[in-house]
Amino acid sequence: RDDVGDSLKTALNTARKLKNEKHAKKVVFVVTHAVHSKTAKSDLEQVIAEGLVDAVYISDSRPLSWEKENRSIHIVKVGETIGRISASLLEKGRKGTEKLYGQHLFHPKHHEAMLKEVVERRTRAEEKKKRQIPHHKVLFFG
Repeated sequence: RDDVGDSLKTALNTARKLKNEKHAKKVVFVVTHAVHSKTAKSDLEQVIAEGLVDAVYISDSRPLSWEKENRSIHIVKVGETIGRISASLLEKGRKGTEKLYGQHLFHPKHHEAMLKEVVERRTRAEEKKKRQIPHHKVLFFG
């Protein structure tokens, strides 16, 4: 799970593993915020051509023109919606925006879930770090 697609290397390697080793019938990418630096576009087009990725859904939180070039890449239009909600927050404040768009935008469970995820990731990273032997130490056995 990755919300920002930068180089897409993790996703591309996962697609290869799912198709080649796990024999997945279908692999679909959903990228909520695509950065796509370096060779991401050509790498993505390559795995689509190889049949390793069946479809890609990318939000338009950043300008992209990929959907015209490849039928397997689909742009999910969220920019206008985010703009309307942002304008509503400025004009009507939080309560007015909740009335317009519903309380689910500010539902506390969403924030709790995000915080829980952050805490779990930090805990896993700290545990992994504790298990690793620092590179600058030399151990002698004998």
